[in-house]
Amino acid sequence: MKWFMRAFIVFGVAYLALAAMPPERFWFDPGPVSISDAIEGEIPSITYSRTIKLSSLIQYSVVVRDARGEIACDGGGGPFPYRPTSGPVLGRDLEWWVGGTECSSLPPGIYYGETCWQIIAPMRALLPEWPAGNPNLLKNTFGWLLPPKNVCQGPSVFTIHRLEDARKTGLARNDKS
Repeated sequence: MKWFMRAFIVFGVAYLALAAMPPERFWFDPGPVSISDAIEGEIPSITYSRTIKLSSLIQYSVVVRDARGEIACDGGGGPFPYRPTSGPVLGRDLEWWVGGTECSSLPPGIYYGETCWQIIAPMRALLPEWPAGNPNLLKNTFGWLLPPKNVCQGPSVFTIHRLEDARKTGLARNDKS
């Protein structure tokens, strides 16, 4: 009976340690998300660097709020498989980031963007593929033991400048009028 109690305690401590572990440690470190300033009618660009440490099933959400705290646009997607071999996110804009066009024509103002990711079944990424005849048996059976892990980045502050003001200050690029 003592061996059972010791095993139970060891398993419990290991489980609690994994459950309390921040996602950046083993699974996914999103890095900073930067949303550029833009001129009225332009879509802000995104600068983003991430580190995917373990292949995981991850979903994300994006919320952009105006200076009053009201939601200007939001979106998200997934779950998607994130793999350590995935390349960087380059040459993307806010429309792509949110996953729709509702952020493509924001009126002039100051905005705050926040992105959150949720690792759906973090334990799945830690389990080996076993047995040989059914490599996902262990992952499918015990992969859901840990609760989902959440990590957020933001707020990223950006400004949509009025076109008239941008013309006066020389910020306007490719102005054809």
